[in-house]
Amino acid sequence: METEKIELTHDPKRGELFYGKNNVTLTARGQLAWIQRECEKAIGPAASHIIYESARVYAHRTESNIEQQVLNNLNKLSREEIALKLLEQFNKFGYCYAQAEEIDIEGKKAKIKVYNSANAIGYMNAEKPVCHFIRGVIAGAASELLDEPMYCLETRCTASGGGYCLFEVMTSEIAEKKRLGE
Repeated sequence: METEKIELTHDPKRGELFYGKNNVTLTARGQLAWIQRECEKAIGPAASHIIYESARVYAHRTESNIEQQVLNNLNKLSREEIALKLLEQFNKFGYCYAQAEEIDIEGKKAKIKVYNSANAIGYMNAEKPVCHFIRGVIAGAASELLDEPMYCLETRCTASGGGYCLFEVMTSEIAEKKRLGE
């Protein structure tokens, strides 16, 4: 197994931890599943929507998880290259190992395969996909990249028996048509 060392800095007087310029918090990977299950118990199916929307808005409105190198080179990179750099952020922050199956900027769609999802860890034997946080972040990043509302659907999930998670990115219009069965 190939590993890479990362550097974290700690400000003990403020109780803050930094990964590069990003102020971060360490938590066990199974913690996301535990929080999600507790939210589902407390508020029911609406929990998945709340988690998805909060992650989507976070990714769409913040640059905190985008390395300065990506931001500084936006004008030098194609949108496909930017999308791949954004996927690397999932890996670097420990959410999962993400790789592009398909990126079609002109067609405004993508398929992203995810291994070792932090959402799915500790959430096995689920009846349906559970990676709402990851799909929300993907939707927010895609919306930012394409400058229009995008939607992300998880069509396969490790937690429900798949060997990996598969996410499909599409315009909100296409997502609504799929939802209505058109």
